[in-house]
Amino acid sequence: MTPPLLEVDGLSTHFKTAEGAVKAVDDNSLTLHEGEVLGIVGESGSGKSTLLRSVMGLVEDPGEIVAGSIEYRGRDLTTMSDAELRELRGNDISFIFQEPTAHLNPAYTVGDQITDVLQAHTDLDSDERWERVYDLLGRLGIPSPEERAESYPHEFSGGMAQRVCIAMALACEPELVLADEPTSALDVTIQAQIIDLLTELQSDLGLSMLWVTHDMGVVAETCDTMGVMYAGNIVEYGTVESVFADPKHPYTEALLRTVPSHLDTAPRFDTIEGSPPDLQNLPSGCVFQERCPDAMEVCRNERPPYYEVGDEDGWVSKCFLHEGNPTRSASPSAPEPSAPLADSQTDGGQPTDREGDR
Repeated sequence: MTPPLLEVDGLSTHFKTAEGAVKAVDDNSLTLHEGEVLGIVGESGSGKSTLLRSVMGLVEDPGEIVAGSIEYRGRDLTTMSDAELRELRGNDISFIFQEPTAHLNPAYTVGDQITDVLQAHTDLDSDERWERVYDLLGRLGIPSPEERAESYPHEFSGGMAQRVCIAMALACEPELVLADEPTSALDVTIQAQIIDLLTELQSDLGLSMLWVTHDMGVVAETCDTMGVMYAGNIVEYGTVESVFADPKHPYTEALLRTVPSHLDTAPRFDTIEGSPPDLQNLPSGCVFQERCPDAMEVCRNERPPYYEVGDEDGWVSKCFLHEGNPTRSASPSAPEPSAPLADSQTDGGQPTDREGDR
């Protein structure tokens, strides 16, 4: 197998407060290979967005990466200077934000904002930059791109504004795109269009993507592999097909039961009893112990490591139910990507609310 494009090992990102550290991301590992789409799914507040911002180097004070490494093509991003990170952002790694209108400057046209990205990261002259803008807007389905490039953000609908943000993210042809719930601020019909668009672009351009969402249906439709995140921890990691078919962590099982299906005849959806723990006062043992129907005494006292599960290389779960299986102490290696599940297996997919993670 070729070396990974991105390898996160033992990453912890905490936010310092007067009452103590908020452990938004706590000892997480994952691996992403070229051309792969990895989805991070979990309830709101589980740390998904903080994980993504940590990779991008966008964690602001009082947040701080306190442990672990983030290697992009063998270079540890956590040891880079601000200047080195600025050079990497846009050129090699780009970010699609959750709320498009909040990340477009209302005082400048969308064309000017895209050309600013190109001017900062490429050697294209002015004419070449504008040709690139028109090409990007046209490829993203924005009609009359030469005219719309002169429009301001408030003149675009939410879906069109998100297309502009995607154009900015792809302007310098990055290898890795980090997508932070890019459809959650849009209505359902537009969500489907943006998902289809990103899937098509990923395939056509050979992009690697790290996609954060709370929607299991989006993971099933767009991703090759998935990490299930709870209370700052990735508790299960494997191919989408395998995890959906036979989840190995009790939280993954519970999360999948909340996904509505056209086959359901019950009068109400399943829910997960209880609430996630306070990230400032995580339990000493497993973070899911208070809501887990299978909790044991060891779960109260010790934090489980990654155990290898199933017949698939790289499929791991942080659960003592798998004690006796080999333990993977370093970051889990990415399983071989598998085909997305059929539509009949992914109906619905809104197990939690749509508010962003912090």
